[in-house]
Amino acid sequence: MAELHDIPAKHTHIDPGPVETALPQYVLRNSANIVVMGAVSRSYPDRAVFGYTAERLLDSITCDALIIKPPGFKSPVSRRGATPTP
Repeated sequence: MAELHDIPAKHTHIDPGPVETALPQYVLRNSANIVVMGAVSRSYPDRAVFGYTAERLLDSITCDALIIKPPGFKSPVSRRGATPTP
C-alpha cells in the first residue's frame, strides 16, 4: 500500500502481531507524538464481527491520535448540538 501511494520504504514499519498490542508498544519505543490511522464505520452486525480497533487503540496509546474517515463518510451524529454558552 505504501508503494501504491509513493511512500518510501524508509518511512514504513511493520510489526507482527495484533495492532492493539503492537502499535502501543511501537509508540512507546519511538516516543511518538501522534498516530494517524484510517478508520471505517460499520453497521452493527459488522461491528460484532470486526470489532472496534480504533476505539480500543485510543485507550492504549500515550500520544495524540488523528483518525481519518473514508471519503463519503456520513456521520450518524447531527451537527446540531448543544447551544454554545457565552
